[in-house]
Amino acid sequence: MSTAPRLLIISHDVIGTRMAGPGIRAWETARVLSQQPVTLIAPQPIDRDPEGFAIGSYTWGDAASLAVWLADADVVFANGFVLRAHPELASFPRPLALDLYDPVFLEALEAERGLAEPERAARHAIQRD
Repeated sequence: MSTAPRLLIISHDVIGTRMAGPGIRAWETARVLSQQPVTLIAPQPIDRDPEGFAIGSYTWGDAASLAVWLADADVVFANGFVLRAHPELASFPRPLALDLYDPVFLEALEAERGLAEPERAARHAIQRD
C-alpha cells in the first residue's frame, strides 16, 4: 500500500488571522490539498488554527531553518519569490513546483518590450534589488 506524498507549501508572506493575497493563496492551497499530508510554513509563526494540515515557520534567508522542513517533504510548492531568499531550493532533489500567480517579471518583459536597451537594463537592475 503506498502513501500519499508529503507536500510542503512554503509561503513568502505572513499567514494568520490577517493576511494579504499571497498568504491567503497559500492558506487556501493547503486547505484544498489537505486530503493528503500537507504542511504549510511561513516566515513568521502562523497565528491561526490549521484546517486539516500541519503548520510551521522558518526564517527567511536561513537555509538551515528551511532544511528542517525539506527533510520530510516529497514535493515542495512555493511562490517564485522564495527562490530569491532560498536559492538552495533550485537543487532540491524531489519535485518542486513554483507558483507564479503574480508573474511580475513576466509582466515586466511584456511592458518593456519596446524600450531601448539602456532603459530596459536600468529597469531590470531596479527589479533585481
